[in-house]
Amino acid sequence: MLTQAQSIPTIIVSGTPVDVDRYLVSTLWAAAGPHPSVIDVFCWRRKLHERGDDFAPHEAACYYWLCEHKAGFQPWAYPL
Repeated sequence: MLTQAQSIPTIIVSGTPVDVDRYLVSTLWAAAGPHPSVIDVFCWRRKLHERGDDFAPHEAACYYWLCEHKAGFQPWAYPL
């Protein structure tokens, strides 16, 4: 069940595409350390969608992570 999200990181809100790419790779696919919650990644995806075409690959990465790491959830469960 989705609950309340933490605040969206500044890098997601105002970072360059290159900075956002580095952040997502280090946060979503890091081997160690805490991973973000489903609701956090869902909110990041929505914010990246709002930022436009330059961030479409990053939005897609968040969508992929949601589908890949949360078995049992259907892809349509993550609308924008």
